[in-house]
Amino acid sequence: MEEKLREAFASLGNSIASAIPKVCVGILLVTLGLVVAKLVEVALRAVLIRLRFDSLIEKARVTKPLQRIGLRQQLSLFIPKLAYFLVIFLLAKTASDAFGLVAISDAIGSCRASAFDPGHYSWPVCRADGNAGRRKRRKSILLGRWGN
Repeated sequence: MEEKLREAFASLGNSIASAIPKVCVGILLVTLGLVVAKLVEVALRAVLIRLRFDSLIEKARVTKPLQRIGLRQQLSLFIPKLAYFLVIFLLAKTASDAFGLVAISDAIGSCRASAFDPGHYSWPVCRADGNAGRRKRRKSILLGRWGN
């Protein structure tokens, strides 16, 4: 009995020791990814402000259509924040691939693919347009097109 307990604790110690490098690499990847994402956000914001991107958008008369779809922020602030979250999303996909977390990696990959496929219905969190997918699905069901 005592020998089995020693073996159990020895195997526990070995598994903890083998997991430490993966945990350290994971912490390093997350930290590095957050730093890179923040640098991309700050650099992109500086470039867009220096180019006076918002005034260019106003001259092109794009602000009213953007406000109609619900975007009320300045684009020089919105685009860098969007880039920040896209880099974080890419980090999550890369880290899950690196650690062999296939289910998580596939889930992130399916969200990414369905966000750009208007005919594919998935969770609203994964959709870029929120309620538009539900409205389209409801309209398809009312018109008798179940598969579209």
